[in-house]
Amino acid sequence: MVKNFKHPYKSFDEQIAILKSRGVEINDYEFAKNALMTFPYYSIINGYKDMFLKQKEPDIFSKGTSTEML
Repeated sequence: MVKNFKHPYKSFDEQIAILKSRGVEINDYEFAKNALMTFPYYSIINGYKDMFLKQKEPDIFSKGTSTEML
């Protein structure tokens, strides 16, 4: 049985590319990658994003928002 997932698996590099496309500054690539390897994406990004968003739908972060802040 094949399942269609709403959120298919993304590599850490793909997750970082998504963050960059949404305006998150990646000051230290290894820090960002290590954080995503250690903690679930949802916990880091979706758990705290509301206070850093410039706009919702699609999520665009305010200028200056970095992975270290999240």
